[in-house]
Amino acid sequence: MSESSNAMPEVLIGEILGKDPQEIKKTLEPSYILENEPWTPFNFPEQYMPWFGPDHEPPCFYLGAVITMDDWLEYSRYAESATGGKCTGLATGFYLAQRIRLPEYLGPECEWGDELPLSRVRVKGKKAHMLQVCSNRSFGSEFPDEQCRLLMEELRNAGIRAKFRWCLPEDWWQWFKAKPIDSEDDSD
Repeated sequence: MSESSNAMPEVLIGEILGKDPQEIKKTLEPSYILENEPWTPFNFPEQYMPWFGPDHEPPCFYLGAVITMDDWLEYSRYAESATGGKCTGLATGFYLAQRIRLPEYLGPECEWGDELPLSRVRVKGKKAHMLQVCSNRSFGSEFPDEQCRLLMEELRNAGIRAKFRWCLPEDWWQWFKAKPIDSEDDSD
């Protein structure tokens, strides 16, 4: 048995990514995450992916287009018009999932693969909702380029401007609450 097989997750991740384990550990701290998120699709830290082993459980992050509730209502009107009134209300998420070929990316085992969820996310601006393409836990073996491109095209066609981001979900605090936080200084 190798020495690294008994190591802390940040040591193993550091070895795999070729980074200093102490830097990895720092990036897994809640204060670092809260200060530095959201991330663009291209600068999302790989250590937040859960594929580094059973002892590594990063918080959940969503990848998607960050929008306002007004944007969602605008898109719903657009979808209703584009379908001749066949797509209304709750059906909008199903319509949009089909338009961006989301079930094709997520596969049949995903519990929400037939619908593009509108999720609340932790953001610093007024766009507190996300049309979620995937999470770091449902992320496939390849980046969902096609789904992201199609989603942006759909939103542009509806007159909506959005950016893609990796964000913590609204209930982000549950992950941190469940995890012990090591600290050199235990004073409050």
